[in-house]
Amino acid sequence: MKGQAQPAIVAPNHSSMVDVLLCAMLPGDFTWVAKSSVFILPGIGQLLWMAGTVPLVRGKKSSALQMLEGCRKALDDGWSVLIYPQGTRNRRKWLPWKYGAFKLSIEKQVPIIPVSIVLPDDTWTNLECKLIVKVHPPIHPPEPPAPVEDMMQERSAMSEALRTKMDAAILSMTEEAERRVLSAFPSDHQFRKAD
Repeated sequence: MKGQAQPAIVAPNHSSMVDVLLCAMLPGDFTWVAKSSVFILPGIGQLLWMAGTVPLVRGKKSSALQMLEGCRKALDDGWSVLIYPQGTRNRRKWLPWKYGAFKLSIEKQVPIIPVSIVLPDDTWTNLECKLIVKVHPPIHPPEPPAPVEDMMQERSAMSEALRTKMDAAILSMTEEAERRVLSAFPSDHQFRKAD
């Protein structure tokens, strides 16, 4: 992110394809992890390759290992890496988190920057909808790098810290978005008074 002295792992929630567009507008130099199927889309695939996007074939362990290696190289080259910790889009509830971002954070001693995104249900049909994006303070890995046997505990602790921070932010941001929508329209009570 802008002002970062070192590369970081950017970790947003992923509820819609709009997230990708919003994340592309975040400041700073970073590359992405993306599912391999988008690399075959005409035009988009070529752009992803040129941008240094790291492909991932879902459910394939060898691909996950290659993805981690691609992310390590990007971090070593000074690039931040955007990884969706849930691994895929999900609108209504948290999916189990993948540990790749946390493993890289501990191993490479780079912070994780949580990003919370709240989108109204009518994002695609309402051109005046309000999108809310919040970039949180970084979560730093333990120092020095944890021994291999402690890494699982450290990943779990970082995952829980990230989830707690993002859960609270998304709940607060969702309530704020609902207040904005309700304040923009007269209540049912106000309609009755006008009759």
